[in-house]
Amino acid sequence: MVQSRPPFLRCTIGAITVFGLAGLTLGAADAARLAAFHGWEHLGLDWLQLELWSRQRPLFQAGILAALSFALMLFVETRPPGGGLSGFLRKLNTLLGFPPVAVLALAAFFVLPNALAGLQRPDAPANAPNVLFVLVDTWRADHAGFLGYERDVSPNLDRLVEEGVVFERAISSSGWTQPAVASLFTGLIPSRHGAVSQPLAHTPVRGALLQPFVTTFVEIFRASGWNTAMWSNNPNITPARGFDQGASYFRDYYSQRARTQDDDVGRAERMLPDVEAWLAEENTGERPFCAYVHIMDPHYPYVAPAPFKGTFDRSGLDFQLLGPVCREIMTGKRRREDITPTMRRRIVDIYDEELLYVDSYLGEFLQRIFTEHPNTVVVLSGDHGEEFLEHGNYGHGHAIWNELTHVPLVLWAPDLEPQRIPHQMRLMDVFPTLLELAGIGDRTPPHIQGKTLAPFFEGTENTDRLAPVETGGDQKPAWQWRAVSDGRFKYLRRERNLPVKKAVPPLSPGEDPEDFPIEYLFDLKNDPFEQENLFELDPVRAADLFAQMRKFDWYVPPSELLKAAAHSADLSAEDANRLDALGYGGDDDGHGHP
Repeated sequence: MVQSRPPFLRCTIGAITVFGLAGLTLGAADAARLAAFHGWEHLGLDWLQLELWSRQRPLFQAGILAALSFALMLFVETRPPGGGLSGFLRKLNTLLGFPPVAVLALAAFFVLPNALAGLQRPDAPANAPNVLFVLVDTWRADHAGFLGYERDVSPNLDRLVEEGVVFERAISSSGWTQPAVASLFTGLIPSRHGAVSQPLAHTPVRGALLQPFVTTFVEIFRASGWNTAMWSNNPNITPARGFDQGASYFRDYYSQRARTQDDDVGRAERMLPDVEAWLAEENTGERPFCAYVHIMDPHYPYVAPAPFKGTFDRSGLDFQLLGPVCREIMTGKRRREDITPTMRRRIVDIYDEELLYVDSYLGEFLQRIFTEHPNTVVVLSGDHGEEFLEHGNYGHGHAIWNELTHVPLVLWAPDLEPQRIPHQMRLMDVFPTLLELAGIGDRTPPHIQGKTLAPFFEGTENTDRLAPVETGGDQKPAWQWRAVSDGRFKYLRRERNLPVKKAVPPLSPGEDPEDFPIEYLFDLKNDPFEQENLFELDPVRAADLFAQMRKFDWYVPPSELLKAAAHSADLSAEDANRLDALGYGGDDDGHGHP
């Protein structure tokens, strides 16, 4: 009966079978390769190999093999019958072309890995705490009341942090969201995790994704028995950018806004109740939860809803920060001299109104978490800051000045005594700290560059940690920076530009690319706003800090990025316009301003 089928139909069914078997095998091989690369088995994380296998969908490669098998089998079927290899291939095609075999192959590809991962998922340790990570986008440290801001923008959080550990000098790994959050997730500097670039429409770009070859703390918690979920309203922190690794549930508000045209869907007042609904409905208590919540509201444009709008800004102006406005100032199309003191005050005022709005909802949310889920490790952090013309520009992503990298960080945990840590530390240190506080510190990957913060809690470490910082991608952000701070002095390098379609917009008048690299040295104690470059006065200190970067493998020349694979993003005109308003778009030269 099988042989009576037309050769074309038999070969088609056989190709479907090959597609299923090839997808299953290729996915398993890739998962095994990454598991060996990370050493998951030695860390007790071998379940991650199964979970990764369940997510692998090598459709393109499987399709190519299926097409080649179809062509080969059709060629054999149309030749005169014979023995040897031809006869073997005919028998093989008869087997592969049997419909039940094709159904089984497809089922194995699309169902088997998920089933195995579900059946073998491990349990969390007894009495393991929940983990909640709340990140507030674009939050400057000097705009938090508990860090000394004179304006009352965070009254609820100011009260709550009295019961937590406040890190007064937390340094982000970058000056914009994607590389900064990726460093939080992986414990690696941006050049090591590779997520450093903004995608461009119809243009291959390197470094626009968080690749599966890096392990995130969310993956480790999921492999250790926690229920994992993520909520994000930032276009950089989405499944499409690779940030869903390890998440059993991901709510992507940014994409939802595009589908529904509801610009308020991802605001804090609607996101935080969604988190609580998941905790009540999906997290039954059988497993602890690990949740990441990314609040986008303080990112420009600054438009706080009532009753917060107008709390500080009484200017009557409509001047607003948008991506094109930041770019116009940078490129000289809008003169800095035309930004009046009143306009400057308005921008700070409406930014602070957004912070006040977030504080109102976030403070109440965290209080309920502490009450209803007392066995929870909670992290509250910014990802980067914002420049308000301190160095001649608005926005973020273009540089790594202190106002862009010094962010708030607070941690609460059961049995952790409240205290303030005055020493410099790095956001990439949060990853191993979370694992240790959750009782799975032995599962910390040995290659990560962040170090646990436990010595600060225990009083065995009381000095500043060296903090590496960088920004710069393929095409955009086009400005390449590398820096390191020892807590007192900060060394920066404005590196040579990578190849771009057009000239990179200057960050200051008279900037000449022929002068790159340009080196800076600042005394943060006496010059916290980094206005007086001491490099010419103290080149020895600068050279020593640069040597420290190299010693710890923190200095990666921008040119290394050109060795990575490039990917094209499928961005519609509507997507591009929405991203441009947030500063993630660009003009025809592609130089966006994150």
